[in-house]
Amino acid sequence: MASKETKNTIQQTRWESLACLIAVIFVVFMALFIYTGPWKKYRQAEDQLDELRQRVTQLSEAKKSESARLRGQEQVMALLRERKPDFDLWSFMNALLTETNLKNRANLENAKPRGERREALADVAMVQLRLTGVSLAELTDLLHKIYSSNKLIVLYRMDHLRSAGDNKGLDCDLTFMTPKAPAASNA
Repeated sequence: MASKETKNTIQQTRWESLACLIAVIFVVFMALFIYTGPWKKYRQAEDQLDELRQRVTQLSEAKKSESARLRGQEQVMALLRERKPDFDLWSFMNALLTETNLKNRANLENAKPRGERREALADVAMVQLRLTGVSLAELTDLLHKIYSSNKLIVLYRMDHLRSAGDNKGLDCDLTFMTPKAPAASNA
C-alpha cells in the first residue's frame, strides 16, 4: 500500500510540476506577446502623441510670433498714417541739420540702394549724410532728434566714424532710410 501511495504522490508531483511548467511557459508567452504587441503599439502611440504635442506647441509659438509681428506692422502702419503724405526724408533731414546748427558742416544727398538689394529696397527713401568736424554731443543730439521724431527713420549704414583730419571733432558718413508711404487705395 505504501508503494501505491508513493506512486500516487510521485504522479501527483509530476502533474504539479507539469502544471507549473505550463503556467510558467504561459506567463512567459503572455509577457512576450504583450511586449511585442500591445505594449509596442502603446509606446508608438505615446511617441506619436508626444510629436503631436510638440507640433501643437510649435504652431502655438508660431502663431504668437506672427501675432506679435502683425502688431508691430500695425504700429508701423499707424506711424506711417500719422506722417504727412508728402513727407520727404531729404527735406526733414535738411531741417534737422539747420535746427542743430550742423548744416554748414554737412553734405546731404539722396541715396539709392546699391547691388542686389536694389529691388528689395524699392519701397524706401534713403539719404546719405556726411558730417565733418562735429562733436560727439552734436552727433548724439542729431541722432536723438531723428529717432525721437517717430518718422520711422533708421540708420541703414555707417560707412565711417573717425576723428576729423584736423583733430577737431569727428567725421562720419551715415545713410538713413525710411519706408515710403503706401499708395492710397482708390476704393
